[in-house]
Amino acid sequence: MKKIFPCALSKLYNNCGEFQLTTCLDQLCQVEGMTGYVMKGKCFDTGLPDAYRQTLIDFRL
Repeated sequence: MKKIFPCALSKLYNNCGEFQLTTCLDQLCQVEGMTGYVMKGKCFDTGLPDAYRQTLIDFRL
């Protein structure tokens, strides 16, 4: 996972100011492959301030 940090530092934000880890994960997957696990449940977004705020509200309830 250490190899993701150089990519993350170079592509930290997209045009909306949102943290873009997905782009880096896609690039790393193309080079090295990746194993994942699909989970059931609700997805929470923390990439934008308003979405992060809503996530905190949802977790509180």
